Amino acid sequence: MASDQMVVAALGRPFALGMLYDARNDKLNTAFTLWDKITLQEYSEKRPQQSSAYEITTSDSVESKSFLLDINSSLKASFLCGLVEVGGSASYLNDKKKYHRQSRVTFQYKATSMYEQLTMTDLKAKNLQLQEVIEKCSETHVVTGILYGAHAFFVFDSEKLDSNSVQDIQGGMEAVIKKIPSFSLEAKADVKLSDEEKAMTKTFSCKFYGDFILESNPATFEDAVKTYQRLPKLLGEKGENSVPVKVWLTPLKDLVPTALDLKGDICVGLLRKAVNALEGMREIEMRCNDSLEEKMVEKFPLLKKKLSRFQHLCNDYTKKLQQTMEEKLPSIRADNVLFSPSDACDLNLDLDTANSYLILSEGNKTATYGSWQSYPDRPQRFDEYNQVLCREGLTGQHYWEVEWSDCSNYGVGVALAYRGIKRKAESGFGYNHLSWYFGMKGSNFRIWHNSDSETKPLPSTQCSRVGVFLDYPAGYVSFFNYNNPHSHSFKHLIHQYVFILVNLNILCHILHFQENVITFEQFKLFCVSINYL
Repeated sequence: MASDQMVVAALGRPFALGMLYDARNDKLNTAFTLWDKITLQEYSEKRPQQSSAYEITTSDSVESKSFLLDINSSLKASFLCGLVEVGGSASYLNDKKKYHRQSRVTFQYKATSMYEQLTMTDLKAKNLQLQEVIEKCSETHVVTGILYGAHAFFVFDSEKLDSNSVQDIQGGMEAVIKKIPSFSLEAKADVKLSDEEKAMTKTFSCKFYGDFILESNPATFEDAVKTYQRLPKLLGEKGENSVPVKVWLTPLKDLVPTALDLKGDICVGLLRKAVNALEGMREIEMRCNDSLEEKMVEKFPLLKKKLSRFQHLCNDYTKKLQQTMEEKLPSIRADNVLFSPSDACDLNLDLDTANSYLILSEGNKTATYGSWQSYPDRPQRFDEYNQVLCREGLTGQHYWEVEWSDCSNYGVGVALAYRGIKRKAESGFGYNHLSWYFGMKGSNFRIWHNSDSETKPLPSTQCSRVGVFLDYPAGYVSFFNYNNPHSHSFKHLIHQYVFILVNLNILCHILHFQENVITFEQFKLFCVSINYL
């Protein structure tokens, strides 16, 4: 069944052909299959796909674990925020070092046995499936291919060490563990080890995470060697004990055009920031564990109490980030709104601040550069620059858009500023520490703040409409090209009211939205989570 398929890691989930899958939140519907059992048997085939390999890593990072389990970035995001519950060998993802001053080496065994897929053509599938069922279901994909096999992870941890010996011990552990595949079934585990290596194996523990059913899990190095030697047989002669390890998903939209589908995903750059933030918090947790067990800390109860309190606050921070991601990821993938209607704001240009070459119209929503106007002389009016200020001062979270006409020969832009920005001299937006400016001139767009500037070429889609998102509590403002991905962000400590300003030599119009209209395709950034990054 050829189509624009997704391929995801099974992660211990009980996939079967014909099951439905919601790619927006990575949920598998195990209670229903799109076709009945007889049809699935008639239009499916199995073929052997046998392989085996092993990997050894000293990294305990999310990136390393995702690589070993072949997890793509989208599924990794779902796991990190708690949308996906893992089982079997994938439980290894939840195993983390307790101490920073601790050596860890992981040995992975992986094998595949069989590939199973649906063989019906798209036309046949459309004739056999129930259109009404697809239109009413909340899933986006159907399982059409499964690779079976098994994974096993042996996680070896040292005791808590002195900071100077962590690398040396880890190197010794890695050298010993690399010998595991070389042990024969007849030989004892310690035959090929030196006395020093034998002594080392007595000092580290072993944890096992696998898709194999064992009578008891290995707890020592020698147990791990014996278990590893038995793994191929435990899979079964024909792979009858194997489980899904990789799954192919076909969009339901290929069968019924009106079916729900996956419309977007979190951008890779922002996901990387989220991963780095979570890894950073885990590093802090390990260092706190190190410190809390120091004998010197035991002698200072108040210090220990504050350190423990700090650790709890860090855990709260981590949970908050994960909760935010869990709430927002499905909305991004479904192309739903990213801002609530309360974020949209109604802004009006203030005639008393407008430069005399600017003409306001349409209820003070539009400003046009034109002939000199005989406006009253006021202290708040911009004299030297063709600029105008909005009447409203903002706090909280707000989103609005500014639209302008062709700016190929003239400059135009939008800015945020403190109330105290000068109006008579040195008042150009972005030329001072009181304003942040994003604008276009010719074939480039420009970003200014406190006289620091950056110029970049315009994208092929041009830029005639700019969105602005202000997160006042976080001190964060971001500018977006409505027709292109995110353009630029500033993050500063904003502690006064901010006002919206417009700088132009051409027509410029402030758009008012009663409801949110920004979708993933137009926005392409998960702004809410940035507050925590």
